[in-house]
Amino acid sequence: KNPFHRRKLTLKTMDLILFGPPPKNISQSGFYFARDLPIIVALVIASAFAVALFGLNYQFSRRLSNATSGNYDRLSRAELTLRELQHELLRLKDLEPPIP
Repeated sequence: KNPFHRRKLTLKTMDLILFGPPPKNISQSGFYFARDLPIIVALVIASAFAVALFGLNYQFSRRLSNATSGNYDRLSRAELTLRELQHELLRLKDLEPPIP
């Protein structure tokens, strides 16, 4: 009788035909525990895995930075020793008499 009511009824009928009847075990809140539990477990496992990976990455980068800073210290001391030896070599060359 009413075109709006007819359109609404047609839409509900098409939904029923295309998607089937609504599930009967859904609680009032819309949270279907048996269906959502695997997704929740997968998210918890993925989150724990991500936290563990970030923790390992942090520890590895800490160790690497500590090792590299020690290498930089040794490298700077080696460069200083090399400069001193070069200056000593130049000084000795200046003191040596030229060969004719």
